[in-house]
Amino acid sequence: MNKRTIMLVLGLALLVFGGSAVAAPSKNEKNLDREAARLDRTAATPQGETAVVARLGRDFPAAGMRIGALRERGLAYVEIAITLACAQTLPGGASEENVGRILALRQGPPLLGWGVVAKQLGIKLGACVSRVRKVNNEARREMKKDREPAARKGASDASPEKQKAFTGEGKPMKRGRDAE
Repeated sequence: MNKRTIMLVLGLALLVFGGSAVAAPSKNEKNLDREAARLDRTAATPQGETAVVARLGRDFPAAGMRIGALRERGLAYVEIAITLACAQTLPGGASEENVGRILALRQGPPLLGWGVVAKQLGIKLGACVSRVRKVNNEARREMKKDREPAARKGASDASPEKQKAFTGEGKPMKRGRDAE
């Protein structure tokens, strides 16, 4: 065989067998990606960012002061939440040492996915997914709670005389609980 044929056969073999060597993401990795996207959308607004930072400080008290330092290192709130959630499951909790170990594995070289990092550290990724979900849900509740008093205040200020009267086919329509 000539050199060109050998290279073609090796290239095809690498394409066929090399593509199957990459493992598909596990269920927990997919769930973590979904929760990470949700948390990222929550933190995208100024009000959401404040709620996420407050929630991270409450859920991971030992890491409260480190959140700013991790942000300065270029980590997004999603990565911080996942790192702290994984560190929390290690012996010693979310200590500086555990966070450093996780970030060293994650940022490489080579760059590793969260599933590989969890496997190397002996962490159950499902627990990390639950913690990230909890951070996001609680942050969203806090945002909603902050908006509700303003909405209620605005509704109570409007007296019945100032409210717009609804009419349908020339007849007054009932509002609120009396409406059908």
